[in-house]
Amino acid sequence: MSTRPTILASESLIATGSPLASVAGLEVLRHGGNAIDAAIASAAVLAVVQPEMCGVGGDAFLLIRSSRERSVIALNGSGRAPRALSTGMPVPRSGPLSATVPGALAAWSDALARFGSHGLDELLRPAIALAESGFPVSAHVARALAESRATLGARADTAATYLPGGRSPRFGERLALPALARTLRFIAEHGAEAFYRGPLAERVAAGAHAAGGALSAEDLSDHHSAWLTPAETTYRGRRILVQPPVSQGCVTLGELTLVEDDDLAALGVGSPDLVHLLLETARLAFLDRDRYLGDPERASVNAGIFVDRARARERRRTVDLRQAGPAGARTAASAGGTSYLCVVDHDGNAVSLIQSIFGDFGAGVLAGDTGVLLNNRVGGFSDDPTSPNSLAPSKRPVHTLNNCMVLAADGSLEHVLGTPGTDAQVQTLFQLLIARLDLGVELQEAIELPRWRREPDGSVLAESRFGPAVLDALAGRGHRIVRGGPWEPRTGGAQAIFVDGARGLLHGAADPRREGYALGW
Repeated sequence: MSTRPTILASESLIATGSPLASVAGLEVLRHGGNAIDAAIASAAVLAVVQPEMCGVGGDAFLLIRSSRERSVIALNGSGRAPRALSTGMPVPRSGPLSATVPGALAAWSDALARFGSHGLDELLRPAIALAESGFPVSAHVARALAESRATLGARADTAATYLPGGRSPRFGERLALPALARTLRFIAEHGAEAFYRGPLAERVAAGAHAAGGALSAEDLSDHHSAWLTPAETTYRGRRILVQPPVSQGCVTLGELTLVEDDDLAALGVGSPDLVHLLLETARLAFLDRDRYLGDPERASVNAGIFVDRARARERRRTVDLRQAGPAGARTAASAGGTSYLCVVDHDGNAVSLIQSIFGDFGAGVLAGDTGVLLNNRVGGFSDDPTSPNSLAPSKRPVHTLNNCMVLAADGSLEHVLGTPGTDAQVQTLFQLLIARLDLGVELQEAIELPRWRREPDGSVLAESRFGPAVLDALAGRGHRIVRGGPWEPRTGGAQAIFVDGARGLLHGAADPRREGYALGW
């Protein structure tokens, strides 16, 4: 039994991290827009109403299935480290030096130019209206504002913007972002190009510099998105497509490859045997992530190793089904601000989009008077100078951001899914894919199954709904269990769409752990 219904639709369906964004996307779909149009309108709304998670100052990754091109393509909308940063310097995890070039806006624009049917000017209108008149502060945003009060209060401009009247806005109050509204209106009138070149770009760079950052006008003008081929593997007769490096999406593929020869259904939904095996699989996959992933433009990256079946079988044999293995060193991710959405329209176009400013409220720095909150994605680099993910000027860090699509054996679209949650993203996706493809769990119920998350220190955050018998059994096998709440937002906030081609229906599901909603007709 699930806490909310699976949404059924025969025309189009959208699931995002906020009801406001889902409504904006649905309106676009109902008025003739396609999945790409709806995704960008929703992404822009999320950039306003979830300022702790994403924004114009962050990055975005898209998987787009085009019914016209009959293929899936990946769009990497991540930015590079400022050229003024130095190789070998300590990695700044927060503050003005932690900002990379924001790539989200260019990604929105590039996706629309290739696949959209509406203009950015029209699709930004809902976001502009909410920023201008004020949006109702949700429970999740209110909590984030309160928990980040020290960061937001450290600078006069962020305090004035996000702590009006000297306190954090409470649930149900309105928060207006007039400076951001003016910037979005300028972009709507002059195009996304205006954010990267010209007077607005100069103001963004000047604001970052005045705050003590390294981002320059040259860094902005040099930015470009990258169209890529998705990383993929086959699993249970399906094609699993994820974002390629610099995304950590290959970790999901590696996890699936490691358990491909196992009869997971025989272990039982939520059993200690199943959870233990999946935890050990995630442990091995993360060790590979930190060893092999980096920016392919600046380092030697061996993404194919994650889907090497012969190697996977050798590594699978090292798993002891009675005892947890050594955690090993692992790069820690930021605490994390990310939002995910998915859309499928009546023509079969689909978008899997994830965007982020990394830590809650990113760098905690506004770019001057533009209202743009900068990311802290430089913190995604490794401190290890020998790592392919070491810091260097104009290099992109490895991203926790990852989105996913599943195609049936005949190439038809079957699933579109993803989740926020930093390192939990590839772990939650792994659990969702196993629930759907191995265990046959219904879509909304799959999202609501008790969930776990391996932490960088080797501990396991596990929802209390597993029950004491399961958690005690896992602890008995050597897992250091941290018992979380029944619905832990730290394990993600997934959205998913299932395409039931036989019946001509779309199934939509959203995670009660956060504030996502699926809508369709």
